Amino acid sequence: MNTRKPGKLALIFFAGCLSYFLSSCSLITIEGAADPLPKREVNARFLTHEYITYFSALVEEAADSIIVETSVVQVQINALRWKIHANNAIRTTAFQTSPNAALIDTWTFIAQMKDFFTTGHGREMFVPHQDWVTNACDSLEDTYSRLVRSVTTPQNYAKAGEFVEFYVPEHPLEDITFKRPSTNNAMRNFLELPDSAAISTVGDLPQVMSDFSSRFSLFGQHMPKAVNWNTELFVKESGLDSIDMQARMDSLAQLIDRISDVAERSPQIVDSALQNLSYHLRPVLREIDYQRVQTLDALSQERALISDVIVAERANIMEDLDKTVNSVVEKSWEQARKMIGMALVGLIVLAIVILGLPFGMGYIVGKTIGGRKKAGSSTS
Repeated sequence: MNTRKPGKLALIFFAGCLSYFLSSCSLITIEGAADPLPKREVNARFLTHEYITYFSALVEEAADSIIVETSVVQVQINALRWKIHANNAIRTTAFQTSPNAALIDTWTFIAQMKDFFTTGHGREMFVPHQDWVTNACDSLEDTYSRLVRSVTTPQNYAKAGEFVEFYVPEHPLEDITFKRPSTNNAMRNFLELPDSAAISTVGDLPQVMSDFSSRFSLFGQHMPKAVNWNTELFVKESGLDSIDMQARMDSLAQLIDRISDVAERSPQIVDSALQNLSYHLRPVLREIDYQRVQTLDALSQERALISDVIVAERANIMEDLDKTVNSVVEKSWEQARKMIGMALVGLIVLAIVILGLPFGMGYIVGKTIGGRKKAGSSTS
């Protein structure tokens, strides 16, 4: 019995070392290049982008109804500005890297816009059609509030609602351009969050590419409308459709009718009438040519603005991709170093086992044989 125990101990030692090495190898896994966003944040990002389409459609419908119903040029101009600046603002708040920041900042902007048209500086911008605007703002806020509730926990929803109620009265919008700072810093201070909580990850590569695709699609849908709205706004502000221009065109039409009557009754005075027509027509043609040049200049500026927006958006997207690629490289090297270190430890243990086992077994066997010889000699 005693002669078998050392051999069994050696085998148990070898089996233990081998199992440790194999179990260590099983822990070597290659994680994703960047930490993926949690499901709630992915849903928040997706639904916030989806909400942009609903927001744009509702604002456009209300603004177009006002433009059709009113004959006041300034109210029509205000409606066009509302469409343009509201759509620009909602994209700025929704297209943020952090889904949670985008979620709360968008909610805050919608509440600020409602406050602006209800009790703020814009409460009389659309009179007598102000109710159309306030009703649209009510629908927008109610829909988005339900969206936030669906992608957050009850506790986080309550905290976000408290922040919106606190922030909006303290930071009202000043005009219809809706210029406003981001609420991210104020939100972190209100919720007493550390700066490290600003953004933890942009998501893994598929999530980043999905976000890029969504942004690009929404941007492509919006740009043709934005160009048309800015052109309409320029026409309204420059007075091309003013009563003065219409009066001149009506006067020209009356003059043409009179020339036709004169040509039928008195061909002799047609030349005089044509000269009179030329005299009245020249100022109109000059004004049309001037306004055409102004319109082309405005369109050139709009094209330059669109190009700048595209370049800026592309730069933001490339910056996000660079962060993701750098995270991929860093985590890949970190995993590689861990794998190499664990492999070296395993190889060292395996070498010790392979090289040390024969010597250990020889030592044990020699000691056993020597013990038997001593026992035999003492017996004899």
